Amino acid sequence: MVNFDADSMKISPEGEAADIVNAILDTNMEFFMKEYMLPEVKMAAQAANVPEGFVLGIEFMRTGDNEGDVINTWGTEELPLAKWFNYGTRDHGSKGNWPLRWRSKKTGIEIFAQYVRGVPKTLAMEIGIELGIEKLQQVVPPLVEEQLI
Repeated sequence: MVNFDADSMKISPEGEAADIVNAILDTNMEFFMKEYMLPEVKMAAQAANVPEGFVLGIEFMRTGDNEGDVINTWGTEELPLAKWFNYGTRDHGSKGNWPLRWRSKKTGIEIFAQYVRGVPKTLAMEIGIELGIEKLQQVVPPLVEEQLI
């Protein structure tokens, strides 16, 4: 969860000004997130060399006043691809006496294996959110102070 209020943006207004600042932040939250937070998260994901679907699935969702979540919609509940690429998977094999099977994207050849290596953990979402918060803390205070004048 991303808190987007005066305290989290390191703006220190007093009295009624705090309410005004929080109202400004809440009104402009989607813009600030899409303009400054999401590009940082997507850049961290690209730097982690995750598939394009992971990067395209990064979105912001408002959850309340001055609150929201940066989420990844890639995959389904049954196949949570974003979760697998963010947190990694362990090495694994088939759940029965039959081999795993897939078709190579490069050659088109059908591949069979009893065991495969897991996906390495990237934590791209967490790293990107940290970078995005730092970016917001640099950019947002001057913009808000401009509106207060």
